[in-house]
Amino acid sequence: MTNALDGDALLQKHNPVLIAYPQEPRGKIRPGASQPGRLGWGDYHPCSAEFFLARSYLRDHRPGYDIAGLLPRTWRPLRRTEVAELKGRLRAAGEPEDTRRWELDVADVPSQNERKAWQAYGAMLEELGEFAYECAVYGRYLPGTSEGAPHALQYWYLYLYNDFRNNHEADWEMVTIELTPDGEPTRVGLSSHHGGSQRTWDLVQKAGDQPIVHVALGSHAGYFEYAYGGHDILQFKFLSNLPGPLDAIISLVKRMPLIGRLRDKAAADPEIDQHAKPEHVGQRIHPTLQVLPEHVDAPADLDRWWWLRYRGRWGSSRPRIFGTVGVSTPWRKAKEGPLRDWRWDDPLRWLGDCEKDPA
Repeated sequence: MTNALDGDALLQKHNPVLIAYPQEPRGKIRPGASQPGRLGWGDYHPCSAEFFLARSYLRDHRPGYDIAGLLPRTWRPLRRTEVAELKGRLRAAGEPEDTRRWELDVADVPSQNERKAWQAYGAMLEELGEFAYECAVYGRYLPGTSEGAPHALQYWYLYLYNDFRNNHEADWEMVTIELTPDGEPTRVGLSSHHGGSQRTWDLVQKAGDQPIVHVALGSHAGYFEYAYGGHDILQFKFLSNLPGPLDAIISLVKRMPLIGRLRDKAAADPEIDQHAKPEHVGQRIHPTLQVLPEHVDAPADLDRWWWLRYRGRWGSSRPRIFGTVGVSTPWRKAKEGPLRDWRWDDPLRWLGDCEKDPA
């Protein structure tokens, strides 16, 4: 018998504060630019699943690879699949896993053109009227599996577009907090690219009881703090402990403009990071928490959580030489093997595998 804790209250108490660049499609050409400036430092904010779904085209199959798709061509917006039609097709699909080969293509966004994607996003926001946009986060409470075992809180964020070196529609990012059996936070893990980082609770920047997460420009990777020159993505671990002259050469290589583009520019907190460059300062975002049902396969309130039956890809499968082709649904059954993604099935195992990030 595990300790009885109020999971919903804990999720609300520790709901992370995000530090992100302003969402200003009217005043900026595109986010993700490699150089700072007025035209290149806006960013997407986490949206609700309903916002994403209402602006998507649903395919109940994934097209085969067509090399001709790599050639320049005229792109035309797709027909948005009506929400009522989406609900009907999901309910008629049989088992949720039967939707695994489906995909949601954002109807108004050319997935490989970051400038046009940003313009299309601005038009979507204007549909709401003067950018009446509510940021959303989806929370889960996972009680310990036995008496005295730690508990976990999870927070999932959906971004409509990833504008980094790997352009693609949809981007699911996540924060995991480990709790003692009594409900006290001990560790925090932040997802970033294909991995993540962790810190003990005492080393995490906080606003009261809420951890602060610095969101990287375009990629939406999570970081524990702002870095003046950005965060390395290429860690050059295989070149560690080199003699002084060689280490100096590697330092110079990492400063090259091309390599510099492979660094995450996480937004600076306007209240903490007084040393930050002015153009790097973001804003504090407090996403509205929506607590996911305990059973996503068969939620009790199917009218509200109908979209949890979806197990396919979020984003277009348009052919490309490099880059992600759609993003997997986090709650679908993960593949077995050494490269299995444990983020959803066993978040504390995933947290334990994250790289320790020193303060």
